[in-house]
Amino acid sequence: MADPRCLIIQVQPPILAKERPNGIEVRKKINEMLDKKGIPQFFPIMAVGYLGAGNIKITTTHTSKASDLMKHGKDIANIITKNEVLSVLPDMEHYHIKINKVLTWCGNNEPMSIDLIHKELCMYLPGYKSMKQWCIPRWLGNEETICTKEFTSIVIDLTNKQDRDNLLEITHLKLFNINCTITPYKERDHKSFNAPNAACTCTTHQAADSQGACSVAQNHMTQATTHLMRSSNVLIAKGNTQVITSCVTPDGSS
Repeated sequence: MADPRCLIIQVQPPILAKERPNGIEVRKKINEMLDKKGIPQFFPIMAVGYLGAGNIKITTTHTSKASDLMKHGKDIANIITKNEVLSVLPDMEHYHIKINKVLTWCGNNEPMSIDLIHKELCMYLPGYKSMKQWCIPRWLGNEETICTKEFTSIVIDLTNKQDRDNLLEITHLKLFNINCTITPYKERDHKSFNAPNAACTCTTHQAADSQGACSVAQNHMTQATTHLMRSSNVLIAKGNTQVITSCVTPDGSS
């Protein structure tokens, strides 16, 4: 559910768990910075956290809204990380769709990557490149489940209802010469996402991330797991995926 007190800052590359500074110490530094800028005292930061995809989550006090601090988003991020800031957005509503029967491998035991899927969607899904999303497409299901399948589903997380409705009206498309279906999806239907693929930021896709398409750092498979997957002719991509993004404003314009 959207929280108007939360500010989502998407950075590239995502912040790894071992690189995330202590939230309490960072909160103090951020509030000191805001105080020097003359920000009214009823706007201080209440909490600093991190999302699964490595993005920054700033929670303001009950007397303020995240949008009040948007213009200071880059200064806030610079206290936490030197990574590039892709977008600074208040938490807003999410609208999901699911694309079913997506290949998990490319043939010749080559893994299917989210980057390849993104490029295929840009080419064959009408309007996809201009749609504003919270994150790049993500696999539906956990790693162990996906690795045993030839096909699986991906979830697209959109920032506005109209884009979602437009995709649902299409109902069918071909990806990698496979007939796929587009169906509704609700977050509560499946809570076990492949964590490295998750993101929570808002972006606009460009021809190729709270909250956009972003680069996704994925875990490397062990040799044993790789051997097991190759023997079943099903592999899941474990490389880095990068999608160029641009920020969107709270009213949905880019």
